[in-house]
Amino acid sequence: MKKTLVAASIAALSTGFVAAPAMADVSGYVMGVLTQPTDSDQDTALTVEAEVVYSHESGAYGGVWFETYDFLEGDDFAEESNIEVFGGYAADLTEEFGYDVGVAYGQPLDNEFDQDYVWIYFGGLYTLDADTSFSAYITYDIDSDVDYTELELRADYTGVEVVDLYAEYLINLQDTDTLNTLELGVGKEIIPQNYVTGAFRLDLEESDNSVIEFTYSYNF
Repeated sequence: MKKTLVAASIAALSTGFVAAPAMADVSGYVMGVLTQPTDSDQDTALTVEAEVVYSHESGAYGGVWFETYDFLEGDDFAEESNIEVFGGYAADLTEEFGYDVGVAYGQPLDNEFDQDYVWIYFGGLYTLDADTSFSAYITYDIDSDVDYTELELRADYTGVEVVDLYAEYLINLQDTDTLNTLELGVGKEIIPQNYVTGAFRLDLEESDNSVIEFTYSYNF
């Protein structure tokens, strides 16, 4: 499944979380992510992704997400690209609390090895004030032989004048060896709807797998 952090980062840096729009809306982004491993024996990678989401005034939404990874070294576009369709419902419980629940189906463009998946997810969001927000997401793979339940904890702070800050902890609750990371990042809107972020992601199980990431994105 796509990394929820990326979309959440941009949304938080731009407008903050709004669970249910006041009117129907189409939004999305196009993004490039340059990943540099801290281990010099590993190669730099470039990922390109895009997403389009339709959000209804009722709180229901649906969208399509696309990613192609290893853009610098890859030689098979279909094998190294994924597409995902998703839908859900998001709403505010109070001015401070909101929730988001949905399902996603995805697969590689070349699905020769039957690597498709179905996820369900649930998120809770809390807005402390105009500058500070927190979120927690649980994602569960319901269509795989591999036990995978992902927990994502995140905090965003936009009260610094120069840059916006975020922190995220991500873990596979059923097998921490496969996912257990802490990410710290900064971001800035350089011109309207255009954002740059820089982040360090520490692999808490294997430090050699830690990376530095630079992201440029356009939101619409």
